[in-house]
Amino acid sequence: RWERGEISVATEHRVSSMVAHSLVRVLKVGLSSPRQDLRAIVACCPEEHHLLGGRIVADFLEWKGWDTQFLGNDWDASRLRERLRGTRGDLLAVSVTLSENVPTLMALLTSVVEAGRPLPVFLGGRAIETGGGLDLQHPNIRLVNSLQTFEQILESWATSR
Repeated sequence: RWERGEISVATEHRVSSMVAHSLVRVLKVGLSSPRQDLRAIVACCPEEHHLLGGRIVADFLEWKGWDTQFLGNDWDASRLRERLRGTRGDLLAVSVTLSENVPTLMALLTSVVEAGRPLPVFLGGRAIETGGGLDLQHPNIRLVNSLQTFEQILESWATSR
């Protein structure tokens, strides 16, 4: 609703914070999957101020038994490249909400590919759902338009490993 100017940015941020807090509480009391030997790095696109989508993915993966590092949005491509070199990760998930951050996302993806790790990268968020001008030609990069789709892809991917 904030996109249409129906609520203020401050209200949107407050509500997002409340939702994130509620999700953590629900996940703590909910039934979770057994721990797996799988590690994920989850981040929001640098310069992205909308963290809820990435936080939901990180919490979902934790709930599914993954060891998850949530980087938020306070990082850049060189820091992520260092993290990828220094950490065993089985996948990278990146959330991008605003289409104006797609050029930053594309630079990030170039950096990830240049890091030389054949790491599956999953992209999601509002900018992904709307297309956002993405031009992806890399076999390890997948666009995900819902958490349900992400879960289906993960199940298929995990069984084929």
